[in-house]
Amino acid sequence: MAKAVSISIEGEMVKAVAASVTGRKTRVTNTLVFPIDQLDDFLTQEPVRDFIVSVDFRNIYQDVVYLPPVSRRLAKKLLRAELKKKNPALEGHLSTVFFRTGQKNVNGSNLDEYFVFFVDNAEIDGLVERFLARGKRLKALYPNMLAVLKILPTRQKPYICHYETGDKKNLFLISNGKVLFTRSAPTIGAGVLDYDLQNINMTVNYCRQTLRIEPEQVLFVGEADKTSESAAKPTIPLIFLTKPEQIEVNSEVFSDFLIPISALGAGETQSLFTDEYRAFYAASTIVQKFSGYFAILAVLLVAVLFMNITIYRTLHEGLGKNRLQESQLQQTLAENGRAKQALLEEKPRLEYLNRQFAAPSTAQLLSRLARLQVQEMEVQKLEISAQGGDTLKLHMTGQMRQESLLSAQQSLAAVMASLTGISGVTATGRLSLKDRTFDIDGVYVEGSR
Repeated sequence: MAKAVSISIEGEMVKAVAASVTGRKTRVTNTLVFPIDQLDDFLTQEPVRDFIVSVDFRNIYQDVVYLPPVSRRLAKKLLRAELKKKNPALEGHLSTVFFRTGQKNVNGSNLDEYFVFFVDNAEIDGLVERFLARGKRLKALYPNMLAVLKILPTRQKPYICHYETGDKKNLFLISNGKVLFTRSAPTIGAGVLDYDLQNINMTVNYCRQTLRIEPEQVLFVGEADKTSESAAKPTIPLIFLTKPEQIEVNSEVFSDFLIPISALGAGETQSLFTDEYRAFYAASTIVQKFSGYFAILAVLLVAVLFMNITIYRTLHEGLGKNRLQESQLQQTLAENGRAKQALLEEKPRLEYLNRQFAAPSTAQLLSRLARLQVQEMEVQKLEISAQGGDTLKLHMTGQMRQESLLSAQQSLAAVMASLTGISGVTATGRLSLKDRTFDIDGVYVEGSR
């Protein structure tokens, strides 16, 4: 059973939920509401290190982007470039959450269609730094509307989800666990009012006429069925999801703390982290894990050392009183041998950990790379990263300067021969026949031939 703390920032207020999580079940143990200017005090007093955070971002954008079929990793880079082109007013880097919603024929080409949420990194960095300054980490970061996805059913047919948070009522179109469209409107009162039903009917018409999608039903989350009091009639069936069975909390608390409780759900959604924070979180998690291993190993070594000291002290006191018989001496030597063997058994583990944390010389590799004859190529990108132990990973891309493809191939072959001639380097190179760009991947193992 693990303790989890989930908070949602909704306008000027913060809602916090503490819960115990066992498998797919969540039991809410405590809730709290406070103004956002008290968040720093809350983080300082809360002993938990990792938080699940949902945010009603001040400036969150959405768009539909079409790309040729590519891998998800490449699609992420292309989406950012396309969004920057379409939104020149956003000067900083962007973080995205995106869903591939299908394919569409655009100007005679079959392109993948993506629905994208995106936020300027500056807004995310400000929030992350607030947590890090108090020794806390963000385990997950969701836009408020995506946090609700973690408790919603996955259905093949599209449906509209409706939920209320703060001063907004939110609608989003979902199909097979993917978001296809979202919109929010200011609330004019709690419950389901005529205004809300009219807004729902307008959204249904938009889905039918513009998106060419027929929603099957509207799913209300965390709200009671009060539509009988409304004069307006919905154009599609309404269903009310009050509380999933795997969440142990009364219905009133579930409705009041819908966002932070939903973020603890067992479903899946994407975190809106910057690339820099993702790298930091992964590195800090590895350090934390290996710190635990070192602590266990230290306890074992202390225990072995204490046992050894005890044996030698007993031997010394015994020799001071009486001369030991040969049989007693042999027994003591055997015990010493076992203690020594225990120490020797720990030695490979220490050597393994030392090898894992040995830092290969990046500067030495750069010095050798500087001697390569690359006058006939324009190196546009050089990445060197640690792979653990004494290994570095090398990745180089760029453009060949020769107009002749044969000359470009010969120059690349010469550089590859020089590169693999460096002690400890193995590498492969590829040349694009279309635009004479090159791509080199290699591994450097320090101290090897």
